[in-house]
Amino acid sequence: MKKRSKPASFLGFFTVLLCFFLTGCLGQTEINDFSIISGAALDYSTETGEYTVTAEVATRFPDAPEGEPELQIIKGKGKTFQEAVQQMQDQKGKQTYWSHAQVLLFSQNSASAFESTLDYLIFESDMRLSVDLIVLDLPQASDFWNLKPGSTGIHAFDLEEMLASAKNRTLVPRMKAFQAYEILNGQNQPLLLPCLSAEENTPVFSSPIQYQDGAFHVVKSRSAPNSEKGNK
Repeated sequence: MKKRSKPASFLGFFTVLLCFFLTGCLGQTEINDFSIISGAALDYSTETGEYTVTAEVATRFPDAPEGEPELQIIKGKGKTFQEAVQQMQDQKGKQTYWSHAQVLLFSQNSASAFESTLDYLIFESDMRLSVDLIVLDLPQASDFWNLKPGSTGIHAFDLEEMLASAKNRTLVPRMKAFQAYEILNGQNQPLLLPCLSAEENTPVFSSPIQYQDGAFHVVKSRSAPNSEKGNK
């Protein structure tokens, strides 16, 4: 039998190896193995320096058929926003997936953690740069998940729709994470954020908030403070 040459043997080995790596999904994680975050709320304790992040898991989307699993709220705590996020797990221990997050809500007492959190959003590849930033005029940012913002049943998506349809941009200055980062790093303009409060368990936009020097300041608006409400 004729002996195979070394170049031919190498070529055959390389072809087999290439086919093995082209098989696709070896070691990949399926989308069903993730907890898809639709939005999150940040509370910060100035006494303990602890971050508490509560997130809405969108296991059911607005166009999903009836009988899909209900939404759930998951929580994580840590000394940084990143640590709190890493501590989050749903009831089945799934990995969190943040690329679909629509909104990030800040409590009034989380102002001192605002810039470090914004840095994490910008430089962490799993986060969404276009997530909407909102300040809540509620005792805790996590209280938002107890409100009734709209009809889809997914609070974060309903709130994002409220922002998109708001007519009064003086009252509701929509602010994305990447825009806030640009303003804080060079642009000579105030950083204004929409502020959300509640009326009869329904979210309403009130006078905007300005972030400056590690604190949130209410901006007096000439517009009626309750002119932008959620859809019941």
